[in-house]
Amino acid sequence: MAHIALFGCTGRLGTAILRRFGEEILHPSEQELDLTDTGTVRKLLLEHRPQTIINAAAYTDVDGAERDTDTAYRLNGELVADLCSLCREIDANFVHFSTDFVFDGKKGTPYAEEDTPAPLSVYARSKLAGEEAVRSGLPENRYLLIRTSWLFAPCGPSFPASVLAWARKGALRAPCDVVGTPTYAPDLADAIVKLLDRKARGLYHVANAGIASRWDLARRTVEAAGLDVEVGKASASDFPTPAPRPLNSALACEKYVTCVGEEMPRWEDAVARWHRDRAESA
Repeated sequence: MAHIALFGCTGRLGTAILRRFGEEILHPSEQELDLTDTGTVRKLLLEHRPQTIINAAAYTDVDGAERDTDTAYRLNGELVADLCSLCREIDANFVHFSTDFVFDGKKGTPYAEEDTPAPLSVYARSKLAGEEAVRSGLPENRYLLIRTSWLFAPCGPSFPASVLAWARKGALRAPCDVVGTPTYAPDLADAIVKLLDRKARGLYHVANAGIASRWDLARRTVEAAGLDVEVGKASASDFPTPAPRPLNSALACEKYVTCVGEEMPRWEDAVARWHRDRAESA
């Protein structure tokens, strides 16, 4: 029987984790298993009794959460509490993911694990609810809680994918006052393996090395694609959204580096590999 169960295997992160761990792990798709049906999930877990449950399922539509609050909290908060309860029942470890958006961006320097969250949006508050469900539902030696940021993957929507679509139509602009730590999903999947190999527990910030503005990321994306397109500088106020977002949500990942002995690859290199991987999978 599979010793690892992965939920959310069809999303950006879940797809990368599944490719990294291999098809032999238990990985029901959302079509095969309704995660909100606790009874069915419990039956599956009791049958297979995995040693570790990895939850990559989440409601990730930041602006949509402002309209669909109930669904955001159900998937990002209540579901996490249910999975923690099931972990206790089958004596399994739990791996869960949160976001840089739990911070308000006012610190001015990268956020460390011990910094106090101050979420600005419904999405961010629902993700923080998930964090709190993990901490209250399991002892620290039974969970690995990973905050990551600005996730992009070879498939699915992402800021770099949007940049390429905009660039093919001509010049574009991107905010230079929105700052964070881009994270490539396959690199994050590798990092999960390294943390689990070292039996890491508790809260970790995990993102590609280096800090970038949205403008930096857009410019690097265009360069990696070999496009001769101008990327103009703008500000966040030029692109109003229903959900407020932190201006500077960069994550400090020193705890991860201390644990595994090396930092994640640079974000610039990750963008180059993202472009290559997209081309190879097309």
